[in-house]
Amino acid sequence: MHADIEGAVRTARLAARFDWTWDSEDLERFCAAAGWQALRRSDTAATLTTNLDINRRSGDAYLSWGPLDTIDIWVTDVADPDTDIPEVMAEYWVS
Repeated sequence: MHADIEGAVRTARLAARFDWTWDSEDLERFCAAAGWQALRRSDTAATLTTNLDINRRSGDAYLSWGPLDTIDIWVTDVADPDTDIPEVMAEYWVS
């Protein structure tokens, strides 16, 4: 499993400093600031393409009929089928 820790931290810092209005335009503004792309699927959902250094660079955003509700992205790749997930994840959480 590969995790883009630097990309995850960069995204978290951007989100913490971002001027959120929770309006639907925040999605496009945040994606532009992050270097991502958002493709609206409907008035209430969008598919995201991130620039994180992982194989699965996708995500989703959900809007509640206007206001931005949730941005959901991956920051790790899928583990190999034979991988012991708790052991692998422990590598990323040990200080």
